[in-house]
Parts: sequence; structure tokens; C-alpha cells
Amino acid sequence: MCHPEVECISKGKAHKKYEFGCKAALVTTHKEGLCVSMEAMHGNPYDDHTIKQAIANAEKLSQATIDQIFFR
Repeated sequence: MCHPEVECISKGKAHKKYEFGCKAALVTTHKEGLCVSMEAMHGNPYDDHTIKQAIANAEKLSQATIDQIFFR
């Protein structure tokens, strides 16, 4: 089966130079662990550039303002 959404991601490490897949942004609630938003990030974007987009999408979908962010 062919998956056109899978991309080659360069890791830059000697023991594992490449991975295949797609980055994803997942936003959950802190206490309950409920998924508020998730989206595929195509093109291997830099992680720092995806945070604002993920939070904005979660706020739009939940119709609530996110005031605290915890990274895992």
C-alpha cells in the first residue's frame, strides 16, 4: 500500500540519518488528557514554528483561550 502523505525526514544523526513519516501537532488538556486539536505538519517544519499554529487551532476548535502550556 502506498502512502503519499509519508515524507522522508532527515535526522542528521550518524546512526539514524533518515526517518519516514510526518510531524504531527497534538494538543491535549492537562488534567483530563482530552485531545483538543491534532494536525499533520507536512514539509518537516521547525518545531518552534509549529507551536503558535497548533495553539491557535486548538483555541479555535475549543472556543476557549489557552492560558498555560506544558511541553512534553
